[in-house]
Amino acid sequence: MKQQRGESYSKVITLAVIFLFLAGRFGVAASLARESDSIAPNTLIQCNWGTGDKDIGLISHPESDSIGPSTFSVGPDGCIYIMDVANECLKKFDQKGNFLQILCKGLVASSFCVNQKNQIFARTGTGIVQFSSSGVQLSSTAISGSIPVVLGYGQHIHVSVNDEVSINAVQDHYKVASSAGGTLSAFSDRKQMDSARKGIASPDSAHESRFSTQWVNDHTANLLIQTGASAKQVAFSTTDRLGAVLVDGVDSLGNAYVEVERITSNNYVHLDVVVFSAGGDQLRKFEVPNLYYTTVNKKLEISPSGDVFQLLTTASGVQILKWER
Repeated sequence: MKQQRGESYSKVITLAVIFLFLAGRFGVAASLARESDSIAPNTLIQCNWGTGDKDIGLISHPESDSIGPSTFSVGPDGCIYIMDVANECLKKFDQKGNFLQILCKGLVASSFCVNQKNQIFARTGTGIVQFSSSGVQLSSTAISGSIPVVLGYGQHIHVSVNDEVSINAVQDHYKVASSAGGTLSAFSDRKQMDSARKGIASPDSAHESRFSTQWVNDHTANLLIQTGASAKQVAFSTTDRLGAVLVDGVDSLGNAYVEVERITSNNYVHLDVVVFSAGGDQLRKFEVPNLYYTTVNKKLEISPSGDVFQLLTTASGVQILKWER
């Protein structure tokens, strides 16, 4: 497979339609200039393709996208976990990128996260599986059949500080289970459906604001901010064309990190990270690489402290990059 210069425009527009929904009225405006803050990342991890302990597996398909790592997650202690689909396991690395161990052998997850106890919660189709910090399976449960099953990019799982497990289907988030008793206990179907909320908020933040996005046109999108009964809308625009726009996360200060695909006249898809305060002010903006050798379900993760991590695949292997706050 040849390395691509970003995603194709048609593919991006399909994603944009999925992620951006009409709602609300026109509000505050902000401009996304082409210029970004010049921020150099640290390369924490550099893995080769392969079957060794420190490698990440690659399944090559001559007539379709090759399969590499599907997703990744950063634990509360800064350790980094990569879902190695080809080798059916998680690869764990320390904060400095040193390989530590192989976990959860036999696992293929569309998304996963790590809680405060370093336990792993993986989403596998219509179910959730809980593993210990050493990768031993502890419990599993099914997701309500009433919740739309949407797997792929931007569909994640979260565990809050009070051990509630939630998933998102497009921009709707559902609380589906609790692990407060040590193992997963599913909520009733009614409770799962009643818990539905639009937008994402940090599970580690005392702030009540929830953030979601809304499609306006090829050049404008809205950031929707819901704080209790109060709603605010921030319109942001670009002279380029917009692709997919979604909220990646919210840090402990209540700032929202929005992933924006911006398509220039040569059909190159740039990937910007735009940070907004809970009040809707644009705090910073910077561009991250968007050259992917394989398809991934999750490109970015935001830490509670506001660091931005990126999973990147190249012809030679896999990288994890970090932009410090």
